Amino acid sequence: MFAASRVALYVGRLSCIASAQCRPVTMCNVLLAKKKKTGDNSTLSTTYVLLQDGHEIQEMPVILRKQSALHNFIAEKAEGDGSGDIGFEPVEGGSPTITICESSLREKLQQCQSAKDVQLLLELPSEQVTSEAAVFVLQRLLQLQPLTIPEKEPFTQGAVANYLCSKIAKQMDTLSMDALSCMLEIAAVYADMLEQSFIEDVHEELEKRLSREDYFPLTVICRYVEILARSEVYPPLEGLLNKFWLEIGNRYMDINEANIMEVMSLLKYVKKSEKFLFRLLERRILATFWKMSAENVKSLADVLVNLGMGNQRILGELARWPLLYMHKVTDGQLIAIVKCCLHFSYSSDILFKLLDRYLPSKINHSLDKVTPELVVLVMRYCSVNRTVAQPIFNSVVKFFKHNHEKLSPDEIIAIVKPYGQLNYIPPNAFDLFQTIEMSLMNRFSQFKPASLVELMNSFVFMQRFPLNFVKRMFSQFFLDRLHLDKLDPAEASWVYNQLRLLDSALTLECPRYRGPLLPVDTSAKSLVIDGRLIRSRKLLLNPLALLLGGADRFLDNVVIKGLPLLDIYILDFEIHLNNARKAISFWSNIGVASRIAVLIHLPEHYTYSGERLIGEQAMRIRHLLILGYEIVQIDFTLLDSLRQKPKELAKYLRAKISTSVMGCGE
Repeated sequence: MFAASRVALYVGRLSCIASAQCRPVTMCNVLLAKKKKTGDNSTLSTTYVLLQDGHEIQEMPVILRKQSALHNFIAEKAEGDGSGDIGFEPVEGGSPTITICESSLREKLQQCQSAKDVQLLLELPSEQVTSEAAVFVLQRLLQLQPLTIPEKEPFTQGAVANYLCSKIAKQMDTLSMDALSCMLEIAAVYADMLEQSFIEDVHEELEKRLSREDYFPLTVICRYVEILARSEVYPPLEGLLNKFWLEIGNRYMDINEANIMEVMSLLKYVKKSEKFLFRLLERRILATFWKMSAENVKSLADVLVNLGMGNQRILGELARWPLLYMHKVTDGQLIAIVKCCLHFSYSSDILFKLLDRYLPSKINHSLDKVTPELVVLVMRYCSVNRTVAQPIFNSVVKFFKHNHEKLSPDEIIAIVKPYGQLNYIPPNAFDLFQTIEMSLMNRFSQFKPASLVELMNSFVFMQRFPLNFVKRMFSQFFLDRLHLDKLDPAEASWVYNQLRLLDSALTLECPRYRGPLLPVDTSAKSLVIDGRLIRSRKLLLNPLALLLGGADRFLDNVVIKGLPLLDIYILDFEIHLNNARKAISFWSNIGVASRIAVLIHLPEHYTYSGERLIGEQAMRIRHLLILGYEIVQIDFTLLDSLRQKPKELAKYLRAKISTSVMGCGE
C-alpha cells in the first residue's frame, strides 16, 4: 500500500511511471474528493484516490504537497527580464502550456544536491519533458545517485530513469550535438547500469550521423573520443571509438592551428594500432607551427613532454619559436620550452642564443620579476648540455645574491652546482661563494645529504675548499642522515664514492685539511668501464708497442694505489721512463725516473664547445700532477676517426708521445 501511495504522488507528472511500476494494482481514476488547507500559504492538502484491483475498488487518502522548487522556478522566470525562458502559451483547449529553455533547466539541475531534488524539479506534465531536456535530467540524476540503488531506496528512482531513457530513445534523431555528447557520456560511464538496447540506440544514432560527410566538426569528434577513451568502453561502443579515430585520420587536413591542441590532447589515449596519428600530427604541427598562438606553443611543449613525443624537427621548431617572438615571449612560455628540450636532452644553439640575451636582460632590468623556476631550468639545461654561457652564468650570480633567501635548497644546488661541474669561475665569484656560504651556514640541515656531497665536490673542482663544513660533512650525525635517506644500492654506492672523492681531493690539494678522514676501503670492488675506452685501448696496444720498443714498456687500465676506486683515478696507459727519458720495462722497479699517464678523453670530458675540460677532469689532471705524473692527453673523437687509417694513427700517436719520450719509434 505504501508503494502505491508513493506512485500516486507522481501521477500528475509521470503517469507512465505509475502504470509501469504498480503491478498488479492498476490506477483507474484520480478524484479530488476533499481538499483541506491550514492556511493560504500552506503547501499541504489532502485528497482521495480510487484504486481498482480486479473487481475491488478502494478509496485511499493521500497527502499532496505543492512542489515549491518548480513553482519558484517558474515564478522567477515570469518576473524576470521577459526573455521567455519559461512562460505560458495558449493551446487549443484554452489552458496554458509550460515552455522550458534547456539552458535554464540545466542551471537548475546543477543546483540540485540530491536525486530527490531532481525529481521535485520534474513536476511537469510528462508531455512537456522534451527529449533534449530528458538527456540533461538523466545525466544529473545518475551523477547524484547511480542506478545501483539499495533495496531500502524508493523504486521510483529507477522508474524515472527508465522513463527518461525511453523518452530519449523515441526522439534520438532530434537531439542536438551538445545533448548527443551528454548522451554518449552517459552511455560510456553508466553502461553497466543501463539497458543494452538503449546503448545500442545511442551507438546506432552516432554511426548514422557519422556516415554523413563532414556532419561532425572535428572538435566534436575529439570530444566524443575523449568521452569514450577515458572510460572503460562498453563492448558495443568500442567499435565506435575506432571509427572516430579513423575519422580523425581521414580528416587530418582539417587539423589547423585552432584545433590542433584538442587533437594533441587525445594522443595519450592512442593505442599501438593508431600510432599513425602521431605521424599525421607531426606533419600538421610542422605545417601550422608558424600560425600557432603563444599559449598553444606552450601547451604543445607540455603535451610533448607528457606523451614522450620527441620528434627532432618539432623540437627544433619549438626551440626556434622564442627567438622569433622574443619581444612578447613570457617566462611561463620559456619554462615550458626549456623543460621540453631538457626532457628530451635536445641541445639547440638557437635556444642558447635566445637565453643568452633574454635572461641577463631580464635580471639586469627586472630582477624582482624573474621567475626562479626559469633560472633553475636554464642552469640545469646548461649543465646537461655542458654549455658555459658566460652572460647567463655571470648574471645568475646577481640573481642568486638577491634571491637566495627565497630559494629552496634544491633550487640553490641546481643554480650553484653547474659552475663547478663546467669549471667556470665568474668575474663576480666572491659574491657567489659568499652567498652560498651564508646559505649553507643558516640552512645546512635543510639540504639533502646526497646533494650536499655533490655540491661540495663542485667547489673542489674550482679549487674552492669548503673547510668550514668539513666537520659537519664527516660527522656521525651527517652520515646517519645519509643512511636514513634509504637510497637504493646503486645510488648509495655513488654517494659514498663521491664522499671518498671529496676526502681524497681535499687531502691532495688543501694543505690545511687534516685528512684523510675516511678509513681505507679494503673491500673487493668492481668498476664499470665505458666501452669506448676499452675499444680505444685495444686500438692503441700495437701502435704503442711499436713506438716504445715492446709491449712490456707500458701497462693499460692502471689503478692508482692509495686512492678510491673511481674512474678518474684509473689511467688508460702508464709508461715508465729512465733518466735518459727512454721507456723501460714496466715491471722493473730499478731506474724509474718519471712516469707518464696517457689519458683518453671522451667527448663528455669537455664542455660543449670542446675548449675546456669539465670540472671533474680538470681536477683529475691536477691530482695526477701532484702525484708526480706527466700527462699525455688523447682526444677520443680524433682517435676514432683514425680507426681505419693505421699510418695516420701511428703518426698522431708519435706526435703525442715523442714530446715526453726520447727516441720513440726509432
